[in-house]
Amino acid sequence: MAATNNVKYLKSLQAVRERSQAVYERAEQGELQHFGFDKTKIESVADYVISLIARDYGTIDKVPTHGRWRSYCLALGGSDTKRDLVGEHVAKWKESGVSDWECARRVVDLFVVSVLIDAGAGSKWRYTDSLGVFERTEGLGIAALRMFESGVFSSSPNYPFQADALALVSLTDEALLEGFQVSEENPLLGGANRAELLRSLGRAMSGGGAKYFGGE
Repeated sequence: MAATNNVKYLKSLQAVRERSQAVYERAEQGELQHFGFDKTKIESVADYVISLIARDYGTIDKVPTHGRWRSYCLALGGSDTKRDLVGEHVAKWKESGVSDWECARRVVDLFVVSVLIDAGAGSKWRYTDSLGVFERTEGLGIAALRMFESGVFSSSPNYPFQADALALVSLTDEALLEGFQVSEENPLLGGANRAELLRSLGRAMSGGGAKYFGGE
């Protein structure tokens, strides 16, 4: 019961505010290990963020919610109608009898690996897909989805829609770069680093972290 109560608390707005306040107080005291804090800059930073919101969205209520799933909701060909690529997969899985629990697990697996390999791609890199040509975060997300669909992150050919420890640990730089369509003409910043990050996740899943992540 105590664990359940702790989880409920940590997911609450109250917990977010209280923990944020604790970090803020440490920052004021200069006790953060990786960041410096200049309280005199708060107002100028806030003004700058507000100016960006005004420039890009007009008013704050027009700012769209942010999440990994949103990056897979695409308006194609200038259409106002968006395709929800992940939602389409979930619908197909359910039609074939996949449980809600398993659908959720597959989506989480996709989101974890896609977020880990989503960093600055550089200005020259592009990903060419049947849906179009994509760049930067959008391109990285589509590339991750296509690799997930083809089982790059799974050690079982019969279960492509997963990211398991065995596949991640053995993932080669070449396999990931191929999935990103990297070439001399289409360079991607930090390609090998992204592969190592996924291998590190695999090691965490198969080592002492298995009790938290599971082996799959």
